[in-house]
Amino acid sequence: MLVGGEAVTRHNRIRWLILIMAGLLILSGCSEEPEETTGSTDNFGGLVCLEYSRFSGSFPEDGSGREVTDVAAMLVYNSSSEFLDYATVECSIGSSTGTFQITGLPPGATAWVLEQDARTVSDGDTFTARTCEQYAYRSDAVMSTELLSVEPDGSTLTVKNVSDKTLENVCVYYKSLHSDGHYFGGICYMLNFGTLDPGESAQKQSSHFGSDSKIVRYSFQES
Repeated sequence: MLVGGEAVTRHNRIRWLILIMAGLLILSGCSEEPEETTGSTDNFGGLVCLEYSRFSGSFPEDGSGREVTDVAAMLVYNSSSEFLDYATVECSIGSSTGTFQITGLPPGATAWVLEQDARTVSDGDTFTARTCEQYAYRSDAVMSTELLSVEPDGSTLTVKNVSDKTLENVCVYYKSLHSDGHYFGGICYMLNFGTLDPGESAQKQSSHFGSDSKIVRYSFQES
């Protein structure tokens, strides 16, 4: 969800590095860091598909946390210098098509993204990226700020306006981290704290926020 009317810059900047794998890895056992690989490339830079896998566990993409088994998972890397607002990637999974939604990925970051409808992968299935026709980057994303202080406490987040100006539509965007250090899920969560006067604090609680959460962006307007 985009808040505050910030401009979105679109770029023809998608690069696919297709990693051909002999088999599919179980996500919980994957711990490799992103690296340059050989493969089919375009000279635009941007989003890179590093690895294809499958995942069994808590499903993040619809916010439900329901248990799933052998769902198609893809490790993606934002190699650009800008914040990836969103991207929609289509992949061939066996004889069908899977869709992967990536939102809120900072520059230089990696994320395990699961197929949006929890489509599964079987042994021997072909699993490769086909196209990415919808995407947008933000050159003006606020990924850190001295105008707000943020204090997490379990599932509660307290945000305080430490500036001398009123801040309107204060929003905090965050993602979850996997145990291997990559972000987990294409989903990016958002909490809206409304308008904060100088020195004013507000609290929000979310079942999705916890010790494995990391703030990736802020948005607000000064008045």
